[in-house]
Amino acid sequence: MDTVITPLKGGFAIKSNDGRYLKVIGEGLAFRDQIYDSSAKFTTERTSNQQNVLKGNNGKYVRIYETNKFDIKCDAKDQRDALSVGSLFLADSFVNFTITNQASLGGRTVFMSSEVGSVSYSPSIRAKDFEDVSCRFTVSYVLS
Repeated sequence: MDTVITPLKGGFAIKSNDGRYLKVIGEGLAFRDQIYDSSAKFTTERTSNQQNVLKGNNGKYVRIYETNKFDIKCDAKDQRDALSVGSLFLADSFVNFTITNQASLGGRTVFMSSEVGSVSYSPSIRAKDFEDVSCRFTVSYVLS
């Protein structure tokens, strides 16, 4: 499988492999439906230590929690609490979002997944230790 690692730029939407958009719901995240609206728009920012972080349309940053499912929400108030994300471009126009440089991960990499996170962190999505079909996304660039 051919891959390309490159940072995302500008505004974009993330879709699961079954066509559902990742959306900001309050301070949470969920793959809800196949209809694009402003809650599905994300941007990336580069931090002072040269990491890429995701920012939701609610003005907050995407963060990972130290739970057994590595719950992911969109509730960080600043870049210091945001997760560091990489984008790994795969064949057939799919993308993996890798999460690294998190103290709680002890140097390992996990993959953002379209699977639902823990009930107590709802709405949230989860990260996985191993890449599978739930970790494959398509990205559509959108205008501001």
